[in-house]
Amino acid sequence: MKLKYQNVNCKIDLKKYASGNTAIVLIEDIPCGQVIAKATVNLHEHPRRTQSWADIEGLEDERGELVWIKGWSEGEGMLEVLAEAGVVEDLNTSMDVNDFGSKAHLARLTMQEACCQG
Repeated sequence: MKLKYQNVNCKIDLKKYASGNTAIVLIEDIPCGQVIAKATVNLHEHPRRTQSWADIEGLEDERGELVWIKGWSEGEGMLEVLAEAGVVEDLNTSMDVNDFGSKAHLARLTMQEACCQG
């Protein structure tokens, strides 16, 4: 799957964190392209996570795995770009990840491409 992020043509690469959660990586769409951004953050064990997985139980189902999309720094606007491209569905749930108001956004992975490489 391809999309444009910050005026760069990118392709989507699905990886796995060591925890087993899916990571979404944007890679420049040229031969041997460099990583433009990692769209996801791995919040499974994050100390600031105020929601238990039980709080979001039922959101993860046969329609797709849940992922947290980085919403700060180079991740600003990432959720909207990924949702518009059909990579994720915005679940309208966010979490503060630090004392500066940085947020991660919960989304459902909807991309129908085979996952994943390590």
